[in-house]
Amino acid sequence: MKSKSELAPLIGYGGANGGKGGGGAQRTPVELPDTLKSTNYARVLDLLCEGEIVGLVDKLKSVYLDGVVVQNPNDTYNFRDVTLYDVQGTQGQEYIPGFPSAEAEFSVNTEVKRNAPVVRTVSDANVDAVRITVQVPQLTFQSALTGDLMPSLVHIAIDVQSNGGGYVEQDLEGAGVIAGKCTSPYERTYRVELTGSAPWDIRVRRLTADSTQANLQDKTLWKSYATLIDEKLSYPNSALVALQVSAHQFQTVPTRSYRIRGLKVRVPSNYNPLTREYSGTWDGTFKVEWTDNPAWCFYDLLTTKRYGLGRFLNESHVDKWGLYTIGRYCDELVPDGKGGQEPRFRCNLYLQSQADAYQVVNNLASVFRSLTYWASGAVYVAQDAPRDAEYLFTPANVVDGLFTYSSSGRRARHTVALVTWNDPANHYKSAKEYVTDEEGLLEYGYNPTEVVALGCTSRGQAQRVGRWLLFTERLETETVVFRTGLEGALRNPGAVVKLQDPYRAGRRWGGRVVAATATQVELDADVTLEAGKTYSLSVVMPDGTAVERELAPAAPAPYRALTVATPFPVAPARNAVWVLAASDLAPTTWRILSVAEVEPHLYEVTALRHHPGKYDEVELGVKLQPVPTSVLPSSAPPADLVLGESLYKTTNGGVKVSLNARWAQRPSATEYVVRWRVDGGNWTTVTGVQTHFWELRDINPGAYSVQVAAVLNGFVTAYAEASLNVQGKLAPPSDVQGLGYTLNGNTATLRWSEIPDLDRDTYELRYGGADWASATFISKVRATAHEWPVPGPADHVVRVKAIDTTGNYSTNDTTVTVRAAPTTPASVTMTVSSTPPP
Repeated sequence: MKSKSELAPLIGYGGANGGKGGGGAQRTPVELPDTLKSTNYARVLDLLCEGEIVGLVDKLKSVYLDGVVVQNPNDTYNFRDVTLYDVQGTQGQEYIPGFPSAEAEFSVNTEVKRNAPVVRTVSDANVDAVRITVQVPQLTFQSALTGDLMPSLVHIAIDVQSNGGGYVEQDLEGAGVIAGKCTSPYERTYRVELTGSAPWDIRVRRLTADSTQANLQDKTLWKSYATLIDEKLSYPNSALVALQVSAHQFQTVPTRSYRIRGLKVRVPSNYNPLTREYSGTWDGTFKVEWTDNPAWCFYDLLTTKRYGLGRFLNESHVDKWGLYTIGRYCDELVPDGKGGQEPRFRCNLYLQSQADAYQVVNNLASVFRSLTYWASGAVYVAQDAPRDAEYLFTPANVVDGLFTYSSSGRRARHTVALVTWNDPANHYKSAKEYVTDEEGLLEYGYNPTEVVALGCTSRGQAQRVGRWLLFTERLETETVVFRTGLEGALRNPGAVVKLQDPYRAGRRWGGRVVAATATQVELDADVTLEAGKTYSLSVVMPDGTAVERELAPAAPAPYRALTVATPFPVAPARNAVWVLAASDLAPTTWRILSVAEVEPHLYEVTALRHHPGKYDEVELGVKLQPVPTSVLPSSAPPADLVLGESLYKTTNGGVKVSLNARWAQRPSATEYVVRWRVDGGNWTTVTGVQTHFWELRDINPGAYSVQVAAVLNGFVTAYAEASLNVQGKLAPPSDVQGLGYTLNGNTATLRWSEIPDLDRDTYELRYGGADWASATFISKVRATAHEWPVPGPADHVVRVKAIDTTGNYSTNDTTVTVRAAPTTPASVTMTVSSTPPP
């Protein structure tokens, strides 16, 4: 029994583009009269995938050689002499015609001479034959009379020795003579059967005398040999493509890639994978078809025995009903970002390497935004998708009424995601999609992360992967831990629950039911209903589910018994948990991450803050307003936040810039938290501010943002925010005020008021002209007065501007008209105006 070649299986779900590399070559010589030409063919057998698959999408239009499609959509060809045969990987598939042998080729590249034959040994007892390739680099005889190149010939022989029993010459059937003319390498192959027992010594001899003349070129090389195993191998359960191409079009064996539809998997019997439609109610049975829905690819990997976990799990160990819900969610159409729609999740990937089963399963589950866990003897999948809250927790059913909260760090809140996906327009090569969270950038600055969108061949899906990651990290930053009784044991990871924590909400709106009917519920404490608000009551039903009903209209007053507008399915049981919600106050929602039994019948629950509105924001770009979850005053930010800038003098007489923030005092605030940043950079936090004003000194010009929150009894309020474009010393000095003069003969004494700016330096005087630019320079002075000889008896407009230490001028010049006529009284003239710059 000869051993068969082992093939490492590939698992290809959905559509894929793969299968490349080298392969063996079958060379068939073509002999023409006089001139010798050899034609080589590359014959390659590629393993595409574990079977059974649908196969090539469109035959040669789905085959690429060195990245170029063989047949164009208009049926023209880019390559000639391409032969294709494929099998889909069924259990009973036939062998591929024309590829009867398993072979391995070995290079020799040794010259064969008359007295120096070349010998190689084959030791593998499973080999049936060898294919010997002999090459003549050049075969010519140049006439001494005419100089023409004439044909020549070389005679070779091949001998085989079995297990040292002596060489036996092989019958080459006349092909031992290579006759003709060639100026480039010519190759000829010989198939030699191996009889007897291993090892076999194979000898190639040259019978023609070696050339000693320059005009006779007939060197002979043994180029290579290939060992052949003659078995019609069908490779069951392996999808294969056999390809033969002419070597004239390629320097080496070309790389190959194929567009295929991958594995056929089990899908619900009421599901059409092509239209993605579900008909009627599913009865729990399956059929085998191709699909790129990741939920059913995931189910296949869990239950298949040959390459999956079916040897360890059977169908009863997998929650197929939960996967049915997930599968329908995956098939829902969402905007693709290009004006059309596409399924929410698709899976097109190859699993090509061996890895830890738990890691592979969770990686595949991540395609549809899920995690996998084992509970109650079965595999379950928790998907991050919209779902109703299934239970209620209040201090009434939590040990000591204690909820312990924690928050993620700032560095864990990424604001930019680089998503790696496979681009079909570029032969499914990896591409990077840049996704940003604008609100996160404003809040936390630039904080990038990289993520691989497994099985993603859609740019729209890659965008959704990035947005979901960024929005989740920004919105769902809190975790809560609490301990409860057996109701905690019934909650699985992924479940959404409501929490009513009176210490956070500011009201006790949760507890136990004292008595109830289907329409009226008596509570264990009074609740006050207010005018102009709507209310709803959630109660845990006897079957363990939480049901919510709106309250019937009622006058504003305290109530112990509440009446619902629509009856509950059944009357709530005594001691059932209730939670009240209003239009201005709702319980918080959380997604359970884990449940652990810490003591007998005592369970510790860890949950992550859940924002249902993020899904519409990820997929539709719809931003929902936050739901109010507290009426405590600590939730309101400080009021009347105002920013300003000013200059101050240093101890050495220099002038620097400061930013000032002021807000309304909160009487109950113990301190304030201030955050600031410049030009959209990262936030800097200042804690322990004891006053309702704050100053940031020695700053540079730029766009500054400041946020302020109050600290009330350990709780930090929301932040108030204000922005200011600080000009600093780039701002012009103040305009000069109070310019006047007195006249003493032909000399005018000009006086003005000193500007209040700290960085004032000098004043510049000019006269005449239509504006400041065209006026004539008088002088620069540091004082606020100047003696000016008036040039002639005409009226003159005198202009003045202040100059700061940076060299900036006032925005407007201040003017006064000086009259030097003899009739001008000797008194101060206060004709003053400010002229804006042109």
